[in-house]
Amino acid sequence: MGLDVEANGLAALSGTFLLLTTGTVVLRFVARYKQKGQVWMDDYTMALAWVGFVGLAALSFFGISRGFLGYAMPRDRALVQAVALTQARALISFDVLTAMTFGMTKLSAVFFYRRIFCFGPRRDVFDYVTVVFVLLVSAWTVTFIVVPLNLCGPLKSIEWDIHHAAQCDHYAYFKGISVSDFVLDVAVLVLPLPKIWSLNMTTVRKIAVSCVFLIALVGLGASTARLVIMMQLIRKGRAGNAKDTYQGNTQIVYYAILEAAFNIVAINGPSLWYLVAGVPPERVLHSIRSIISLGSGHRPDSSKSSVERTTCDAAPGHKLDDTDSSPSSPVKNGVETYAMADLSAVTSAKGGQGVIVVDREFRREVEQRHQHL
Repeated sequence: MGLDVEANGLAALSGTFLLLTTGTVVLRFVARYKQKGQVWMDDYTMALAWVGFVGLAALSFFGISRGFLGYAMPRDRALVQAVALTQARALISFDVLTAMTFGMTKLSAVFFYRRIFCFGPRRDVFDYVTVVFVLLVSAWTVTFIVVPLNLCGPLKSIEWDIHHAAQCDHYAYFKGISVSDFVLDVAVLVLPLPKIWSLNMTTVRKIAVSCVFLIALVGLGASTARLVIMMQLIRKGRAGNAKDTYQGNTQIVYYAILEAAFNIVAINGPSLWYLVAGVPPERVLHSIRSIISLGSGHRPDSSKSSVERTTCDAAPGHKLDDTDSSPSSPVKNGVETYAMADLSAVTSAKGGQGVIVVDREFRREVEQRHQHL
C-alpha cells in the first residue's frame, strides 16, 4: 500500500502543506504591506483559496480520526453503516471545498495576469480574453459547488442514505470535475504566453519572463496525477471499488489536497522574492509594464509614444515615477523611471514642445538612480 491510501501519508501531506500554504499566503500579504502595494482581486481570491484549503486539510484529519480515511474498510457492515452518514457528509463537504479552492486559485492567477498586462484606458484582445476567463472559471466554480449537493437528487445529498447509494452518480461527477479541471489548468497556464511573446523584447527576455509564469507547471503536474488516479477509479467502477471504498476515497482526498497545495504555493512564489533576494515582485511587475507601454508606443497607429504620454500626464513639479502603479491608478500607462534603464541607449530623439528628449546622459542618470534603489 502506498502513502496515498495510508493515514500517516495523508496526515503528513495535509499537515506539511497546511503550514507551507499558510506561510506563502502570509508572506504575500506581508510583502504587500511592506511595499505599500495595493491589495487587489488576485490577493482576495488567493485568501479565499487558502480558506478552502484549510477546510480540506481539516476534513482530512477528521476523516482519519473517524476511521473512514487512511484505513481499510471494516468487514463488519454494521461498523461501515455506523459512520456512513458522517462519511458522506464529510466527503460532500470536501467536494464543495475542492471546487471552491481550485476555482479561487485559478481566478487568482487570471487576476494576476490582469494586474500586469491590463492597465490604462486602452483595451486589447488580451483584456477581453481574461474577462472571458474570469467568467468561465467563476461559472465552473459555482457549477461544481452546486453539483455535489444534488448528486442524489435536488438538495438530497446532505441527507444521504446508504440504502440509496446507487441513486448517486458520483462517477460522472468525478469524471466531469477532473477532466474540466485539467483542461482549465492548461488554459490558464498558457493564457499569458501569446501576450508575452508579442512584446517588443529579445527572445532571451521573452523566455525568462515566460519561465516566471510557468512556475505553475508544478501545479499542473499535480493536476495530471490527480486526473490519472480519478480515471483509474472511474474505470474500476462501483463494483470494482466496492471491496474497499475507504481506499478510493482516501486517494481522492490525497490528490485533491496535493493539487490544491501545489497551485497555491506556486502562485504565491513571487512573494518569497522580497525576503530571499530583496527584490519586490512589484519591481518585476513595473518592468514588464514598462516594456508593454514602450512597445505600444512604437505602434504605427500611436499618435504619441508612451514616454510622451507620461510627460503630458505628469503634473508640474512632480517626478514621472510619483504615480501609483496599482490597477486603480489614474495614470496607468505611464513608464516607471527606473525601468527606463532597460532601454538601449538612444543617440538622440528630438521632438517638439511637451516631448522628452532622451539621450545617453539621461540613461546614465537613470542607471545611477537604479543602483541606489
